Formats: sequence, structure tokens, C-alpha cells
Amino acid sequence: MKILDANNTRISREFIKEAATAQSPNRLLELARDLRTIGRPDESFKLLVRYRQEHPQNKSYRFEVCLTHAALGNVAESLKAVQEIIDNNEANLALLLISALGAVEGIDAIGKPNVRSLLSETISEESQAFVFDKVPLKGISLLHMHAVINASKQLDFKSRAHFIFDVISRKCKYHIQDKIAVIIILFIRLILRRWNVKISSMGNFTRLADMVDRIDPVLRRFRDNLDSTPLMIVLYFGGYPNDTLMKLYSKHCLLVSPQGRLLTKLFRIAYSNIENVNRHTELTTDYRKINNDFLNGAPILSIPDADARRVEKKLRNIGINCEQPIICIGLRDMAYYNFYGTVMNVGETAQARNDTYHRCPPLSSYLETADYWAKLGYQVVRMGLKVSETLPKDRHPLIFDYAVDGRSDELDVHLFSRCHFMLAGDTGLFSGAAAFDRPAVVSDLFLIRNTIYSSNKKSPSIFIPKLVLDKETNNLINFSELIYFNHHFTHGADCSNARFELVHNDSEDIIAATKELSLRLSGRYEETIEDIALQKHFRDIYAPYHVGYNSTGYISSHFLRKYSHLL
Repeated sequence: MKILDANNTRISREFIKEAATAQSPNRLLELARDLRTIGRPDESFKLLVRYRQEHPQNKSYRFEVCLTHAALGNVAESLKAVQEIIDNNEANLALLLISALGAVEGIDAIGKPNVRSLLSETISEESQAFVFDKVPLKGISLLHMHAVINASKQLDFKSRAHFIFDVISRKCKYHIQDKIAVIIILFIRLILRRWNVKISSMGNFTRLADMVDRIDPVLRRFRDNLDSTPLMIVLYFGGYPNDTLMKLYSKHCLLVSPQGRLLTKLFRIAYSNIENVNRHTELTTDYRKINNDFLNGAPILSIPDADARRVEKKLRNIGINCEQPIICIGLRDMAYYNFYGTVMNVGETAQARNDTYHRCPPLSSYLETADYWAKLGYQVVRMGLKVSETLPKDRHPLIFDYAVDGRSDELDVHLFSRCHFMLAGDTGLFSGAAAFDRPAVVSDLFLIRNTIYSSNKKSPSIFIPKLVLDKETNNLINFSELIYFNHHFTHGADCSNARFELVHNDSEDIIAATKELSLRLSGRYEETIEDIALQKHFRDIYAPYHVGYNSTGYISSHFLRKYSHLL
């Protein structure tokens, strides 16, 4: 059973309700399997624990335990479960091979994400090729031949010979590609006259948030953890990043954008070869991997004094005084995605983005928030590359519609570096502020399963998720359902067809979150025992496979108290 749409939320409730009274061991196991399949491995695992307690003599749950651990991202536990199946002589070749790979240099031979896909997709497969196709080439190269021989003992002579030949041929393929990668890297070193070189890629369609989230944490890590800072070469194949940020990062790494179809293809092939043998430096937007780099490392970027004075003069010309406190505000806006789709000519991707209009928050709640802070003497600067609406003419004089009047890449960067905090309404602008260790409130956050990261050393950044209303029951779905089924609400048509509706944050919640952040920054925030308990309860919902697992961002305390019944 695999139904991948928003209705899984309701289906999971029915399964959980039935499981509460189910007595048949077969039905319990079926419900555990169905819950895992539709996206609730956490509830599946609870059933399996109960199954083991009530029916200890029945061993048929082993495969489900193995798969559920993998689905949750519990890598070590899932490999342990695989070994238990092997010890009881219940394993097929795929599991034997996965176990052999898992034993090589810990789990690095497979890679954490691969354990999930391998176990979910190969457990019923007898073909080793099916496993090999999903394992990094370097993983195969690390596999010792005695492990290969042991893993293939159950095969007949012909199948065993084919299996061993397959491993050897893939090992040879790795070594050939590795030699080519070494030659490419050596060639680059000779041209640049630098021995310590790291090669990476930002991929296609690079934008501001992609650039900061991928490059910045790696540069912080290199600076803080290595004796000599390497030269990092970063390839990117198109996009619309901030030009000023690009220039600042270019002082710390070499950014390369190949021009022309032939040159681009050659660079792609060369980098693909380097990546296949794991001689690249990974650039990722997986917050689990970059959280600590942002939180523990000082900023890489800084604006030279002469440039700062020149830019501040430009800001004064449009009424913004950098000597007074500034709060920056930016909202997710379909005008940006329409512009981006046109510039990048991304066709189907742009069409898919058009169906995310329901995730764009209304301007009204943010105007009320801006007005609150403007009355306290803060300059509130509305940012954005492209916007659909202008601010009202009768707004408070300290509220600036900078996105409409005077915006530039250079001024954007200076505002990122100088703001008291960034208020980002489900937009990647918070990454721009994070590059300078400025904190953020990310409101109307759709990707609650990812949450956000923090870089400021005085206060964590704070987020407020969008909620989802089940229009059939007229009730909000709970936080567990929201986290586990978040991706099913991505497109407006899917939500509408399944009778779900996204609920935007109101001004009360946004103002409360910004006040909390400001108090934390000044050291005046008083966290209660209840707040600490609620934060822990909320964080415990996340499984290791969620990008928001062990997040360094905090959910708004006011919001969590208000909706504690959804925990």
C-alpha cells in the first residue's frame, strides 16, 4: 500500500485508531507496515514494540523492524536489525551484501541516506545489481573480497561467479575513474600552482540562499579545523545569486561558471567523475550537516570600511540611517518565482512553482508587525528581488518599501550585515542575514520538517510554522502529522483536492516571535520551565531522517504555548 498524497494524514489516523484495539498479530503487523509505507514510521515503530511484547515467540516482525529503523533514519539500528535477520538464516543476498557494506569503515561505505533507500527498496530483491546501482561507487571499492565471498555462499556456482565478477568489474570501474579524477585534480593544481585544492559544485540554478547555505559553512569549517586553509573551487551552472555576495565569497574561494554549451558539458563530466569517486567536497543544504558550522564558526564575510561608508551614503539617500536600528522584512512572493522561471527558462519547474501560490503569506500581517516596531523607533525595511504589491502610501514614515524603490544587490548585502534581525516570511532571505551572523524570525514556515538553523551567538533564530486545517473535520492537524506529511501540502491543487488548507500566521504570533528574539538578543528573555518542556516535546517529534532533527532554530515559545494541544 503506497498512497502518496495529502489524504495520508487522514488514513494514518484511521490506522492508529484501529491499532489501539487490534488483537490479531497479523493485523498488527499489517498496520505497522501500512503506517510505515504511507509515511508514519514513528507510529509503525510503536506498534512493532507492542507486537514484540505481546508476541515474543513470533519472529516475523524482524523485517518490519529493519525497514522501520531505516525509514526513521536510525542507521546503526537498522544495520543491527539486518544482522539479526542474517543470524537467524532468514536473509537474502541483498541483505547479506548490505551487511557486508555496512561493516566496512562503519557506515561510510554506504552513506546514511543510502541505508534508507537500500533497505526500503532491496529487501525483497535477490539481484545484487539492484543493490549495486544504489550504492556509491566508492562503497563497492571498499568492500573486501572475503566479505563478498561470504555474502555469496548461498548462491549456486554460476550465480556466485557472476556475483563475484560483478563486484570485481565495479571495483575496476572505480579505480579507473579514480585515476582519471586524480589526473584532473593534478592538472588543476598545476594550473593554479596550489597543492591544497578542494573541488565542489553548487549545481544548477544557484540563488542567494543556495549560495550561503552551501558555501559559507564549508568555508567556516576549513578555516577553523585545518592547519592550512585550502583553495576551494566552486562550480555553478547558472542561476541568479546576489552579485555582491558572489564578490565577497570570491575573496575566500574560486567561483567558476563555465560559459558555452561545450565547456559546460566538459566541466559537468569532469566534476561528475570526481564526485563519483568521492574526491569532491560536498556542498549541501542539509541543515543537519551545517548546523554546527554556522553556530560555532565566526562569519567568513566582512564588508571593507570604505565600501561600507559608500553604501551607507546610498542608503541615507533613500532615507535609511545605518546609525539607527534596522529590522529587515521579506516575504515569499510569486513575483519572484515568475521572474526566476523567466530568467532561468526552467519550463516545467516554473510551472510547478506556480502551484505553490498558497504558501505565500499575506502582506497585511507583516504590515501590522512593521507598524509595531516602527512605533518603537526601529526602521523597518521591506526587502525582495521582485514583489507583487507595494506598501500603502500612508504607512509609518520609518517603514521603507525598499524592494520597490532603490533596491540593489550591494544594498541588500549591507542591510543583511547591519540589521537588528531579519523577519523572513517563508523566504530564503534569512540565509543572507545568517552569513553575517544576524538572527532571524522565519514566520509562515512551510517546510517545518526542515526548520531553520542559527548562526547568531547570542540568540537562536526562531521560526513559526504554517498550520494546516483539515476542512473535513474543521480541525488543525497536529504537529506530528504536519512534520511527517509536510511535503504532501506543497502544491495548491493537492491541498484543495484533498480538502486541506494552509493557515498563515497572524500578526499577533509574528509580533510575539519578534519580541522574543529581541529579548533573547538583549539577554532579557525569561524562559519558563513550561517553555523548556514544550520545546523538548516538540523537538522529540523529529526523526533522524528529518532535516530538522536536532535543529539549532527554536519554535516560537508564544506559538508553542498557544498551540500546545497540537503536540
